Amino acid sequence: DFCKLDKIECFAYSTDNPTITIEVRRGSRVKRVSYYLGCKSGLGSQLKSLAETVDAAANVQQWRLPRWRS
Repeated sequence: DFCKLDKIECFAYSTDNPTITIEVRRGSRVKRVSYYLGCKSGLGSQLKSLAETVDAAANVQQWRLPRWRS
């Protein structure tokens, strides 16, 4: 349950990875979860999937620059 996430324990780290931050607001209540993708905890794929779902719903692709192809 997203609202019950407080601290995600990592059992191993790798470096130079992005961080996913998901923030949900309902009235004056705010819940924010940040997850470093270099953290090996088992929740990474679930939170990444949630972030991709949120991005699709918000149509964030419209603000991204196209990737250069080599």
